[in-house]
Parts: sequence; structure tokens; C-alpha cells
Amino acid sequence: MSRMIKYAAVTLVSAGGMLGLGTAHAAGDLYGAIAVGGFRVGEAFDYPTQYAADQAALEACRNQNATGTCSIATRIHNECGVVVERDSQTVFGSAPWYMSGNGPTPAAAEADARKKFGVDTTQSMPTLGGVVQPAFVLDTICTSNAG
Repeated sequence: MSRMIKYAAVTLVSAGGMLGLGTAHAAGDLYGAIAVGGFRVGEAFDYPTQYAADQAALEACRNQNATGTCSIATRIHNECGVVVERDSQTVFGSAPWYMSGNGPTPAAAEADARKKFGVDTTQSMPTLGGVVQPAFVLDTICTSNAG
């Protein structure tokens, strides 16, 4: 599935703040989550509890996913979170692998996820376990009081 289709499948859910933008260090604790499943993404940010953010992200993902199978890839609390995807060769064809990262900024969260993933080992003719598509940012969210 192409990146454009994957990005088009992202559903935004927010309890407050337009696209997660707001004043830095807003009062109170804010939570968010990114859910993934079946090449779909659901996100939620600026929720008053982690449970509420998780449920909203799962619902957003399920609304995009015909199979309804989604799981939380990352959770955030007064910070940013990112999900990075790498597609690898398996016995069943190409499959996505996800890694998440967190940090005070989107760049810090991405660096955290990429560090966890390690080096891409692309090959001209992918073999079992070989990287079909190098790691790329699938989704990034921040609470409005991140940073």
C-alpha cells in the first residue's frame, strides 16, 4: 500500500485544540494515543485521561479499518509521540513493522523511535526479513502543552 493511501487513512480526533496546536504548557495533564492496524491509523490528543485518549484513538482506527483490528502503538502524556513504519519481506509478502517514540518535541519523538528501530538494511532484491521500504514517519501527535 502506498504512503499516500496510508496517510489518507489517518483520522484526527481531538477533545480540544485544533490539530494539537495550542499554548505551550497549558494547565493540567493532557493525554494522547496513536492506534494502528491493517494499514490504518487513528489518533487522539488533548484528552483528560489516558483511557479516554486510548478509546478515541482505537475508535478512529477502527472506523478506517474494515477488519476492526487495531492496537495502541504509542501513548503520550504532556509530550509528543510518533509512530515510524518499516516494511519488511516475510513469507507472506511485505508486512509493516511499527516502532514508537516519545519526546518533548516531534523531532525528539522521531529520533527516539528511529533509534529503537536501528539501521535500515535495504537490499536491491529483498530476501526474507529484508527491508522493502526504509523507515518513515507514519504519524506524529503532540498534546497542546508539550515542550
